[in-house]
Amino acid sequence: MEVPELNILHLDEHIVAVDKPAGMIVHRNEYTQREFENLLNLLSRQLKKHLYPVHRLDRATAGVMIFALTKEAANVMMRAFAEKRVNKEYVCIVRGLAETEGKIDRELRKKPTRKFQTAETHFWTLAQKELPIPIGEFESVRYSLLKVHPLTGRRHQIRRHLSYEHHPILGDKKH
Repeated sequence: MEVPELNILHLDEHIVAVDKPAGMIVHRNEYTQREFENLLNLLSRQLKKHLYPVHRLDRATAGVMIFALTKEAANVMMRAFAEKRVNKEYVCIVRGLAETEGKIDRELRKKPTRKFQTAETHFWTLAQKELPIPIGEFESVRYSLLKVHPLTGRRHQIRRHLSYEHHPILGDKKH
C-alpha cells in the first residue's frame, strides 16, 4: 500500500509544520506500541531527515503539527510550549447550544496513575444552528461551532472538558 505524501505547510532549517490528518497517531507511545505507521515515521521518510516532535495532537484530531529538525530547535520549541508562549487554538462542532464563551477549569485523571491533574480550557462560540430534525424525545437538533483554547495540555482534554459541559464534539464516540 502506497502512502501519499504529507502536506508540508512550512519548512526551514529549524522546523517543519505539517498538516496532520485525522486518524493518524503522531508517534508510538505506551498506548500504540504495535502501530508502526505514524506521522513521525512517514514525515521522516518523506524528508529523509531525523525529526523531533515538540507537541502532540490526539489521533482523531486533524491540524498543524510541528517537528524540530535539530535537538537544539526541539529544546527551544518544547520550552516555548511549556512556558505557554505558543497559542494553540482548535475549532470544533459540538452538540447543543453552547454559552457565548466560557472557561472550564476541571481536573482530569491521568492514565494509568489515575492521579488528578489541573486542566483549563477556554472556548468561544462562533456560530449556532438549530435544525428541525427530530431525534428521540427532542423536536430538533442543535449545534455550536466553537473556537477552543486549552491552557493546559492533558490527554483528550478538549473532548473530555466539552463532554463534561454536555457539549460533546460531533463524531467523538468515546467521550
